[in-house]
Amino acid sequence: MASRKRWQDIARERKLKQENSIPQEWRINPPPTEVQNVMDVPRTCGRLNEHELVITEERDVEVILKHISSRKWTSLDVTTAFLKRAIIAHQLVSVS
Repeated sequence: MASRKRWQDIARERKLKQENSIPQEWRINPPPTEVQNVMDVPRTCGRLNEHELVITEERDVEVILKHISSRKWTSLDVTTAFLKRAIIAHQLVSVS
């Protein structure tokens, strides 16, 4: 009978694989664990440029769609901006 891995070992391996999939240029230095409010980290971590901040801080989807359809923003720019912000958020909630 083959030995079975403990769920903790499997979880640790998956977390490492997930962390290694984040591009180096999108990695952040998470704030100390005692910091409870991390809402400003996307703005202050230096991973989003001003254009990406404007895109990801827009709350009205109609405005986003208007900017894409008028070619003020490209769909690639919008997708990349939201992906980067999601990866930043993920790093903040998935600390070891």
